[in-house]
Amino acid sequence: MPAREHCCRSASPCWGRALLVLLCLLGRGFTARAQGDGVYYSNKTYFLIPFQITPGDRRVARVILHVSEDRRTWQQVATAAPTERGFNYTARRDGWYFFTVQTMDQEQKLYPPNLDQVEPGLSVYVDTVAPTVKLRPMTGLRPGQVGVEWEVRDDTLDSKTLRLEY
Repeated sequence: MPAREHCCRSASPCWGRALLVLLCLLGRGFTARAQGDGVYYSNKTYFLIPFQITPGDRRVARVILHVSEDRRTWQQVATAAPTERGFNYTARRDGWYFFTVQTMDQEQKLYPPNLDQVEPGLSVYVDTVAPTVKLRPMTGLRPGQVGVEWEVRDDTLDSKTLRLEY
């Protein structure tokens, strides 16, 4: 995926305020942020995928985590007892990861029985590369006016959520 780019210009009566733009953009670290509908973005390759079985439900013997990078082929990556709280997962690279779970009952039957038509219950985009931000003073302004140009590059840049603060 090519890097997305966002370039802007802004004129202001004070150059010192422009430095705050850089600090706000680079200082917004997160472990995982939700986008909605089971979609998360993470700047870490290691994260916890929580699950919870109804307390007292003795039918479930194992919980099985599967991952897909293409939403078609699934690979079993972990199993857990129903009393555990989640799976630790380490992504091998940046990109999309789709997760689903199966349960195994006491008679060794799987639910769902196969993963051919299953939809992911969780989607995570791993992005460990920080955005690059370049700030430059604007030229050709009227006397007494100060301005800044900026360029932001990031594979997952969402210009709708980009904020400029000064």
